[in-house]
Amino acid sequence: MDNFDFSAQQTLNPKVIIVFFVKNFLGTLYIIPIWWIAVSIFEQVGSRYLTYLPKEQIILLLDSAGAVYLILLLIYSYYWAWLTYSHFSYALQSDGLHIYHGVILKKDTLIPYNYIQDVQVYVNPFIAKFLQLYSLSIRTKNVENTAGILHHTRQEHIPGLSADILANLKSQLIASTHILAVKPRSYFDPKTGVYH
Repeated sequence: MDNFDFSAQQTLNPKVIIVFFVKNFLGTLYIIPIWWIAVSIFEQVGSRYLTYLPKEQIILLLDSAGAVYLILLLIYSYYWAWLTYSHFSYALQSDGLHIYHGVILKKDTLIPYNYIQDVQVYVNPFIAKFLQLYSLSIRTKNVENTAGILHHTRQEHIPGLSADILANLKSQLIASTHILAVKPRSYFDPKTGVYH
């Protein structure tokens, strides 16, 4: 297994653009049935009120606008996917894991090593089969304020990792956080005062 230097900013696998594109496209695809319903209603009702244009021309204009919208939706989905990919990076630094993301609003999320509670691998069967990409999920401990009122657990995801990078990043995170060392292996017996 190769050793990777995660202290420098790392980018995602470029194949993740396909995943982001499909997510963006499917996330805005709901507008097309709304468009179709609106055109159907207009065919029935609107043609009575617009007598200066023939009904066929109005329907042709509306259908053309729908086709143009679909093309613009495809272009937007791909461009936004590329921007999301190009603005996402991460690095393991001395103070913790830094995740840089955000297209319009840039975010630098810092997860201190001592706050990391769990590191899990998420596998989408389709993405893993066709693109060989995986996601790493990092869950932090509960953080309370001084009054003990506010409980906050965070979960951050790093998508679009190849299998070898994922394995190395996970092992380095576990080694830096000592997650395995903190898992209870014994219990304390209060009567005898001994760990079993």
